[in-house]
Amino acid sequence: MAFACIGFLSIVGEVGLQSAMPGLSQQASLFTAIVYTGLLLYPAFAGGRRHEPRSPWWRGATAVLGPPLAYLVYFLAADVGRYGSFLDPDDDAFALTVLGFLAAVLAAGYLLYGCAKVKALATTSAPSPQPPLRY
Repeated sequence: MAFACIGFLSIVGEVGLQSAMPGLSQQASLFTAIVYTGLLLYPAFAGGRRHEPRSPWWRGATAVLGPPLAYLVYFLAADVGRYGSFLDPDDDAFALTVLGFLAAVLAAGYLLYGCAKVKALATTSAPSPQPPLRY
């Protein structure tokens, strides 16, 4: 959360909010800061009974699902000319570029999901410490 806030606020301080907001990095940093602030405050809303929500959906959406998809919609609707010919909706290769990015984001998401599952499996299957022998 701190790094997302620092990243967002530093660019806003440098170029202003109006110039900073069209960039994917700035929007993702702002979204991440908002979500992780909510996760930080979650125990207060849960009465201290839980440290985080049962589902990691928000954290996962922040990492791979939410920002890229929202940005694509914004990019197309606002006609952001930020990336020149690299991401040009009028280019014939635009659909393939978007599909390539989508595949990369989904692959990264499943990789992170798999790492979390392996970590959980390693944590739950670790043998419990043996009690000391008594003679």
